This record gives sequence, structure tokens and C-alpha cells, in this order.
Amino acid sequence: MEMELVLERQEAVSTGARGKLYALVGQGFCYPTEVLYELVSRGKFLSEAQEAVSQLPYRLALEGDLGSGLSWESQQFKNQYTWLFDVGGPNPNSGEWEAPCSLYEGEYGGGHLKTMDDALRFYHHFGLNLSQQNGERYRPDHLATELEFLHALTFKEAELVQAGKGAGASSSCRRVQRDFLRFHLGDFLPRLAGEIVPRGISFYSDLARLGDQFCQADFAYLKGLVGET
Repeated sequence: MEMELVLERQEAVSTGARGKLYALVGQGFCYPTEVLYELVSRGKFLSEAQEAVSQLPYRLALEGDLGSGLSWESQQFKNQYTWLFDVGGPNPNSGEWEAPCSLYEGEYGGGHLKTMDDALRFYHHFGLNLSQQNGERYRPDHLATELEFLHALTFKEAELVQAGKGAGASSSCRRVQRDFLRFHLGDFLPRLAGEIVPRGISFYSDLARLGDQFCQADFAYLKGLVGET
């Protein structure tokens, strides 16, 4: 989802940084393209993440190098994604066979259909349809899809703030973000990160840690703005 908006107000800039980070983390959890491989291996993914983090309206530590200087070839990068998230296999660090870490929220409890239906209600309420990622359309409960939704919401919020629409308009958007984090990513992402991070897989362990810590920090930030309910 490509979105461009000139942001000048400080609040709009910090909101845009939140949206940028949601987009980056979501891109990282899609099946690797040559574009993503170049971004990661050349350190551009890391520098873009650092820039976004520096503009957030709260402090967030960015740990690890997010694959900067990655020694893998492009095909190895794709193979690691397939091993880690789709089929499982021997850990390249320990050699021990490990099951895949599912990127689908419904695999972590709550029922596949119920989880997907609830996510779709959020998407459709804002008139958003599932877009294709790398030529395929992920399920509504795929992590990349959920992060793309939050990217779209923060983009809308930044647009409202930049236009000076007032607190009421942006608060409505923030409450939806808060609720989506609470009912979806708030439980799903910590559990997923708990599986990925200990495996010590270059880029993906750092990415999972960043995504988890960012979503937790953003949830706390949103509650501070619009309350618990």
C-alpha cells in the first residue's frame, strides 16, 4: 500500500513515523522480494527503521541490526523465510529441527474463522479491501495484513492532523487503532515474537522483537491519548 503525504505539523510527522514503522515491519514479514533483499542487505531497511523510530512520539529502543550486511544470497533469504514460517526444518544455528512459526493469528487460538471475520469487520468498516502482496493475497489474519491495516489507519490519522481537522476526528481513528491492537496484535505478536526471537535468525529475530515492542509501546501511547475504552 503506497501512500504519500506531505507532513509539516509536528504531531502529523510523529504520526507519520508510526505509520512508516507499521509499513516497514509489515513489509518485512511478507515473502521476500528482490527489493526487500536489497533493502535489508544494504542496510537501508535498518536506516529507514532508525529514522522512523527517531520521530516517534515516545521512546523506543531499536535492538539489533535488522540484517544490515546480511551474508545470505537472495535465494538463501527466501529459503530462511520458508523454513521459519512455512515448513519448518533444521535451525541454521543449532542444527535442531524446529516447527514453523505461523504468521496467522488464527493459529494461536480463538478459532480461524472467528479471528478472520473479526479482522475483516475492522477492514470493511473503513472501506479497506485486502491488497495483494508479491502477487498473492494473504488471509485477513496474516501478520502483514494486520500491520498494513494499522499503517492505513495511522496514515488517515496523519492526514487529519495535518489538515487541522481537530481532536475529535483523529480520536475516532486512534480508538480503532487501540481496539485493533488490543483484540488482535496485542496477544498474537508477543506470542509470535516469543517463538521467533530465541531462534536467533538474522533479520527475522530482530524484526519480531521490533514489531512486538513497537506495538506494545503504541498501544500504551494510544491508551494515554483516548483512554482504556
